[in-house]
Amino acid sequence: MAEWSNVAPLEKIKSLVEFLKLGLNDLQSLFKFVAIDTLYPLSAFAVLLNVVRLDGTLAIPAWYGIKQEQVEALPERSVRLDTPLNRSLRTATVVSCGSFDEYLFAGPFYAESLFPRGFASSIAWPIPGVGSAMTFCEEKIELTLEMELFLLTVGGVLSLQFAHTNLGGLIHREEHPRESIAPVALTFRQWSIAEAIRRGMTNPAIAKDLGFSESLVRQETMQIYRKLAVTGRKELIEKPVFEPFPVDI
Repeated sequence: MAEWSNVAPLEKIKSLVEFLKLGLNDLQSLFKFVAIDTLYPLSAFAVLLNVVRLDGTLAIPAWYGIKQEQVEALPERSVRLDTPLNRSLRTATVVSCGSFDEYLFAGPFYAESLFPRGFASSIAWPIPGVGSAMTFCEEKIELTLEMELFLLTVGGVLSLQFAHTNLGGLIHREEHPRESIAPVALTFRQWSIAEAIRRGMTNPAIAKDLGFSESLVRQETMQIYRKLAVTGRKELIEKPVFEPFPVDI
């Protein structure tokens, strides 16, 4: 693989922008282009688009390089789990998710079918307002600041495309309706506090239970209200956001 510094990341971004100007209406074509052209420096061979939904689960409406029937069989995963991918989803940052042996799969039986040759690295990078893209790489990849900035820029370009073209409509298809996709994800700490509020716990009780100060609980509670567009405890408790999902990892 060519050295990262010799790949000209800006040229890859320009190439992606020109490709998007063609007026795509097919997510598979887009992710094929992203994997083969834009993410070439990462030795990428597969890309998954992970969409965050308001019920705290993770949906996968688009992919490239992985068998369709296997991906459709994936169980829904809770964004509240503390996994590398979910950290990228909650914090909108670039996160290394490990090799084939290190990666946390959603189920124990399909891993070898999805990746018969395995993978040396996997990286999650954010697409603001949508979720995160998972990139699986044939070679071992060490994240550098330049590479993180490159992936953040690619995610920003795709975010604009989803927001201003009909590609967004393809993501929000019937099984993933538009109104159920989270515009802003909560942090793990915010998920924990919000769930405690929904169980009827007071701020002092939450602080004691989770090991936080009452001041921090109050600050995070206000952030939760802002992100979920609710006015207070009563509305948060009534909002169908935190229904538990069975998860097998």
